[in-house]
Amino acid sequence: NFFRERLRDHLEFLLPDGGIDNSFGTRHNKWTYWGSRTSDGLIGGLALVLDEPMFADACERVLSLYERCTKDGLLALPMAEEAGEPTCLHHTFTHAKALAALVCVEYVPEVKRTILPCEKKYGIKEFQKGKVLLVSHGPFRATFSAMKHLHEDLANGGGSMNLLYHDKYGVICAATSAKFFMQETYNQQHLRHADEMHCMTAQFVVDGKMACRDQKVKLTYFDTKISAKAEDWQAEYVFHEDAVEITLKCNDGIYHLPIVCKKDSRVEFSDDRCMIEIDKK
Repeated sequence: NFFRERLRDHLEFLLPDGGIDNSFGTRHNKWTYWGSRTSDGLIGGLALVLDEPMFADACERVLSLYERCTKDGLLALPMAEEAGEPTCLHHTFTHAKALAALVCVEYVPEVKRTILPCEKKYGIKEFQKGKVLLVSHGPFRATFSAMKHLHEDLANGGGSMNLLYHDKYGVICAATSAKFFMQETYNQQHLRHADEMHCMTAQFVVDGKMACRDQKVKLTYFDTKISAKAEDWQAEYVFHEDAVEITLKCNDGIYHLPIVCKKDSRVEFSDDRCMIEIDKK
């Protein structure tokens, strides 16, 4: 029925570890790795269709991520404790209703591992008339966006690589808003130990202009190669079985590639190489 079909649509953006990708959405500034901080999330809906093995498996994966992100009885943001940021109560009480719906389910099946949509090696799949591209190749999952946004400070388009995920290492790249500001005071977390939050989107910056705000970037793909082309720059991403190859062209600009890692991760720099040691999940 309609409800199940819409849930299947959502599962296209569910990662193998239970994380939910909304890196391209208009409300991603209030997003967390396990879903919106101000809504029920996926579990409330999945609890109603546990009779279908893939939905039951998806529900188990999201619930397991909740458990891994729970600190002292509260649902916390990944790596927040390491950054010295206290856990916000909002995350817990906005998801309590969905968990209650799961607890009240009369029929709880034996959950069996299935293959989620993102785990099928389909190469590249397009959404939103080609404005959003999903990659599933080898151990890599990735999202590229050329979506247009009403508020440029929340923008996360411009042909940017908004998410890069590896089956063994988890999230390697994760985009954030072009600019972080308190648009909704009671729905966003106040930073205790930072004056500002830098944009973590992998992108070009040319003459101070961020590519993720550019609404004229052309996003194309062929086989396992994605190309993002603008007036002043071009980026090509090729997904191999064991690597992602990025080729950049720009007359006068800087390409930013923020990598998700722990504070104590070993980092080595040389003239032609930067190495970061990331622990496997």
